[in-house]
Amino acid sequence: MKEIKTIINAYNSIDFSTTKAALATVARVEGSSYRRTGARMLVLDNGTYLGGISGGCLEGDALRRAQKAIVQGKPSIITYDTTQDDGAQIGVGLGCNGIIDVLFTPLHKDDNNNNNPVELLSSLTNIREPKIVVTITAAEEANLLGATILYEADESFIKKFPATNISSSVLAEIRHCKDKQSSSTITYEQVGIKLFIVMLL
Repeated sequence: MKEIKTIINAYNSIDFSTTKAALATVARVEGSSYRRTGARMLVLDNGTYLGGISGGCLEGDALRRAQKAIVQGKPSIITYDTTQDDGAQIGVGLGCNGIIDVLFTPLHKDDNNNNNPVELLSSLTNIREPKIVVTITAAEEANLLGATILYEADESFIKKFPATNISSSVLAEIRHCKDKQSSSTITYEQVGIKLFIVMLL
């Protein structure tokens, strides 16, 4: 939570009348990586960033991707494959050796919590018990990408979760994460949706 609190403090100091920002979040890791799922990087439109999503091998490209998300005003997901021997591939030779999905979400101060993950995380900083946050990291419907929902109870989650056709299955995965005290990435190929379920301790 220390990194999250640092990002929240930096976010709260932003003057959104003159500055724009985006959040980069590691949504999936396959193979080896310096950072685990849930690692975050706050990026400002002037190129300043705080936090990190790797050991330095991806931050340069992630900075550019985040700035692009800011300009376009919509979330995007990028897969970095650093397992190949191609020297032109980002991360090769810099200690990265895995496949990493990174979600880039532009931040707007007036967004509700479903569209602004930092606002949602900010509401959790003084809560001592573990919390589960569900983020849609891939979706065929563009308006679903980046949606972030706090799980508090089954009934309230179902009301907030935008993909109603898989909500019961998602609740089962949430219960599994709670039992294991762990995070998980789930793909629902039948509806073209991928979720990142993170346990915040």
